[in-house]
Parts: sequence; C-alpha cells; structure tokens
Amino acid sequence: MIRLQGEITIARPVEVVFELAADPARMSAWHPRFDVSERTSGDGPAVGSTFRLLSRSVGRRIETSGAITAFEPNRRVAWDGSSHGTLILVVTDFEPDGTGTRVMTAYEVATGGLQALGDPITACVLGREVHRGLASLKRRLETEC
Repeated sequence: MIRLQGEITIARPVEVVFELAADPARMSAWHPRFDVSERTSGDGPAVGSTFRLLSRSVGRRIETSGAITAFEPNRRVAWDGSSHGTLILVVTDFEPDGTGTRVMTAYEVATGGLQALGDPITACVLGREVHRGLASLKRRLETEC
C-alpha cells in the first residue's frame, strides 16, 4: 500500500477553493496530470456520483474510473477509483486559514501482483504529482480575477 500526503495554503476563501477542487469531474481544469475529467453519473459532485479521468504516463493513456464516497460542503471530499487493477482512495480536507484555505490531501494506492514490485517508483512519481497538482491548484485560484 502506498500512502501519500500533500498540503498547501491558498489565498482564496474556502468556498471558492472547494468549488473547484472538490469536483473530480473538473480536475483537468487545474491538475496538469489529467487531460480529461468528466462526470459519468449524477448532476454534480455528491456521494455516489461517478467520474472518469484520462491521463498519460510514459506514453501510455491511463483511464481512472471513480465515485465520490464522502462530500461535506466546504470541508471534505473523498473518492475511490480504479485504474488497470490499481485501487485508489483520495481524501481531501479544506479548512479556513485566515482569509485563505488550507488544503490537505491524502492518497492510498493499492497495487497488486507484479505491479506491487514497482511501488517504490510509483510512490516517488505519484508523490511529485500530488505536490504538482496542489501547486497548480494554488496558481489557478490565486491568479483568477
């Protein structure tokens, strides 16, 4: 099991940060890893709504399908997903921090079989992606008018 965490403070109100970051179907709008993110069921981000993410890694197209498992407006979103036999759980918490927002995200990634042999490399790559995604979210929200 790979466990990763990231945290960042964004100089925007929690309602603004949550609106963008808590909807997996909008991840391609701010996360550089994802080329496509779309809702596959549900009218908006809510427990039970499903989504699909498409990204590229080492020249391969990777599809992740997931569902929101927890949704507390302006406080927390959690989702689980799967991609090529890998199971993913993501929990992101949002806290007011002065006039800004502290965003804390935690990933659990479970690979199986021979894939597990690559866990140290996967952890390194995904760890960079977690921090890169948070930095991109901060840039996006702090440069909007």
